[in-house]
Amino acid sequence: MELRAQYIGELEQNGPELLNWPHYGKIVDKMDMHHCHLNKRKPIYVVVWKVAERTVKLMEIRYVDTHENANYSRID
Repeated sequence: MELRAQYIGELEQNGPELLNWPHYGKIVDKMDMHHCHLNKRKPIYVVVWKVAERTVKLMEIRYVDTHENANYSRID
């Protein structure tokens, strides 16, 4: 999937804040959790990632699925 490779490349190069991606944002009440939409048409796919360790620049992708199925309160 070309989009996935582009997304991972940008995370590796620029860090966890992808300000130029659609609907990027920090998840409220979740420390160091971020999300963005991977596409604009339905079904909309969402990716959620967490900054696990800042000193070694480690991020973990926690969720990739449709926006309709996303339950941010259950993602740790």
